[in-house]
Amino acid sequence: MTEAFSNGFKKTENLSEWLIYSPSGQVLHFLPAKSEQDPFKIFSQVKNPDWVLVGCKPQQLRDLKTTLNGKFKESLFVSMLAAVSEEDQMKILEIKDLIRIMPNLPVEFNDGITLLASNSAKGRLSSFQTLFSKLGTTMIVQENELEELIFSQVQAPLSSMNLPKSSCFFYISK
Repeated sequence: MTEAFSNGFKKTENLSEWLIYSPSGQVLHFLPAKSEQDPFKIFSQVKNPDWVLVGCKPQQLRDLKTTLNGKFKESLFVSMLAAVSEEDQMKILEIKDLIRIMPNLPVEFNDGITLLASNSAKGRLSSFQTLFSKLGTTMIVQENELEELIFSQVQAPLSSMNLPKSSCFFYISK
């Protein structure tokens, strides 16, 4: 999903000041501007960004906390981990503000849908609705509505099929 977001934003935004960081280095080719600087060194020099976009798998969230090592606690986190509650992400990362987003893959082609929800950063939702609308339709929903949607689209069908939760995928279409 990080790649889809990056590709979508490359078409609409000047990403020269965005830092896309991957602990493994596997997504560093998504960096919008080629640079002679080492992205790992750049990461260590970042002080207080306004916001941090999180795009990792839910099981990597604790590793992300370790990587961040207490950095960015005052920044707003915008997380693509829609299946992990806002409260749980905030506890794990030890942060105070988080917006949860649930995008679908067509955001790569600026024709997707992104849902935004937050209890902790309600005042910032409209600015992110404007930003993410460049990737397609963007709607603000209540945190409990996002939870219900995730349950109805993912968890309930899985429980009726006796499949492990990790074996699913889903999308939202217009």
